[in-house]
Amino acid sequence: GLCSNNILIDENYLPRIYDFGISKFTSDDNLEKNIGISQYMSPEILQNLKYDSKSDVYSYGMILYELLTLHIPFKDKTLSEIFRIVCIK
Repeated sequence: GLCSNNILIDENYLPRIYDFGISKFTSDDNLEKNIGISQYMSPEILQNLKYDSKSDVYSYGMILYELLTLHIPFKDKTLSEIFRIVCIK
């Protein structure tokens, strides 16, 4: 999953995404494996539902939050606390 730990800055100060050890190429946009760091996971992934590449947009939003606030989203929250905040309305 996409998170700030997976972004490096190259010699030209451009961001590079790395750590694709658990990623895969697929022709089916519906993925089923629950992967990622819970603070950056979309509601679909947290609920172990089928998701597609749009879940990365949520993760990207969490990275933007971190960049703007200089705080890790949901820092010091347990997975169950994050689930309640993100998934239960």
